Amino acid sequence: KVVPVSMDPADVGSMINGFRNESSQLIDSTTLYLTAEFATLNEEISGGIFSVTTVTFMFSRGGGIYQLTSVNSLASSLKSRAIGVLVVWLVLLLYLTVTY
Repeated sequence: KVVPVSMDPADVGSMINGFRNESSQLIDSTTLYLTAEFATLNEEISGGIFSVTTVTFMFSRGGGIYQLTSVNSLASSLKSRAIGVLVVWLVLLLYLTVTY
């Protein structure tokens, strides 16, 4: 079951409430994985950071529940210091690639 990002928040709420019905439960005895993914933009930190967060729940047959969280972030604007660090990193990477 997928909730599109373009969906109106009121429609999302009604869709989530619909998962409580017996006929369309989100989690039942056959569920192995449940993944929730969302994107955020924080413009207050260093010119803006865009992050995509994924939370995966894995249900084992023995009753255990495991979770895996992944957060991938990207700066929406690069400052001169960040560009300088990137150039130094690329030079060192090239140096190590050529010499080894």
